[in-house]
Amino acid sequence: MPWLAGCSAGSTTAGRPRPSSSTDAADAAAAQRAARLADTLAAAHRSLARHAAGAGGKAEKAAEATHSRLAADHAAHLVALGASAGATPSPMTAAQTLRAERDGALAALADVLRSSPAVAVLLTRIAACRAVHADLLARALRERGSGVAAAPTLTAGDPLDTPGRAALSGLVEAEHAAVFGYGLVVARTSGAGAAQARIAWQWHLDRRDAYAEALGAAGGRVPPSRAAYDLGEADDPAATSATALALAGRMERALLTHLLNALAQLRGSRRTVLARDAVEAARRVERWTGRLPALP
Repeated sequence: MPWLAGCSAGSTTAGRPRPSSSTDAADAAAAQRAARLADTLAAAHRSLARHAAGAGGKAEKAAEATHSRLAADHAAHLVALGASAGATPSPMTAAQTLRAERDGALAALADVLRSSPAVAVLLTRIAACRAVHADLLARALRERGSGVAAAPTLTAGDPLDTPGRAALSGLVEAEHAAVFGYGLVVARTSGAGAAQARIAWQWHLDRRDAYAEALGAAGGRVPPSRAAYDLGEADDPAATSATALALAGRMERALLTHLLNALAQLRGSRRTVLARDAVEAARRVERWTGRLPALP
């Protein structure tokens, strides 16, 4: 399947049964839907970039750069999906592309539930990128962001097998580290950065507790937190707020990797929960670092 080329090395599913023909069909249909929208949005962003370039002002140059970046991301999604460009540029406004990016993120997440593990990981990565696109466009248009709706509980669904319990255990450990690290980020920052860090801190506390509850309910051993974690340069009392925010970006990248790997080990509604959590982690990677890859 050509679209599997877009999956990370950490999202392998060795040892699992080969997907059934019905799963193969679901994978193909999901990939086609994702590719059609990626093609449409790539063409729309290229058109908006050309329009902005023709205007020539400072704001227009910024808009050209943004739409060019977003078009390149969608082109990368097409490659990962094994598809090629072919859409005629659509006469979409920036507000229309914002809604299409947001709806496209939700559509990809909806397909995660029915797809094979590898394709579910790829769709989650695409959904994360689309959600970040919507955030960028929303800020430019001064509209609301692109948060995804609440997902089902992690404690529902099929019994967890050994790989699933190991995946949740790894997420609990990653969240222990994030909770510890964000305590320092909050202390080292001020203003808007500190406010965003406090929101992220609370999010990680909530997710850690949710992962731990699901793991315990499945009969797994919940790993305890350590007394301390290595925070690198950010642990220096003389560290700047920029150093602390860089730590936040590294923690979110690490968590995103854990989530994508865990997603490949879980099935049913739990997979949807982790996919939505991955989208939120990706949005924070963009917020703290300023640039999320096309396929995070």
